[in-house]
Amino acid sequence: MFHILYLFSTLLPAPAKVNCTCVPLYDSLGNVIRGNYDLILKGRVEKIDTVFYVDEGLVKANYSTRDSGVYFRALMVTLNVNNYFKCDKADGKISIITGIGGGDCGYNFKEDKSYIVYAQKQPYILIDSFNDENKTSFKSHDEILFETNVCTGTTDQVTKEEALLKRQFNKK
Repeated sequence: MFHILYLFSTLLPAPAKVNCTCVPLYDSLGNVIRGNYDLILKGRVEKIDTVFYVDEGLVKANYSTRDSGVYFRALMVTLNVNNYFKCDKADGKISIITGIGGGDCGYNFKEDKSYIVYAQKQPYILIDSFNDENKTSFKSHDEILFETNVCTGTTDQVTKEEALLKRQFNKK
């Protein structure tokens, strides 16, 4: 009987959706933890592009190099900034990177929608172009980018979150 159950369980399809796991965003009093971010802003999404990158951990472990091997997809989101709450950047547009969703915890941004974004600076090895048809060889460059995901507190609940941020950062 055990063998039949085992055989049956191996024939079942794998789950279609993979969930990400997050670090808690709230302190013991239920307040959002905001102090660990390099960037906090209110902005409206102008465009969303797909980019490719090499994971630095895979390069260090010799599973990939900066010009061949394993690479990943991500989304580069360009926002028109209405208000910076925390950042050293002064102009009106900024691009941030997030995963494509599912197991990589990427945030599901929509064009022409406003968000409060919490992000951290992260090093990336971005792929500029592919050298062959099967996309195993490429040219890349290093870049420090702001990264956000579903775990950071980024939200489309702008009115409520903006009021909290204005109090915290003494902005009108």
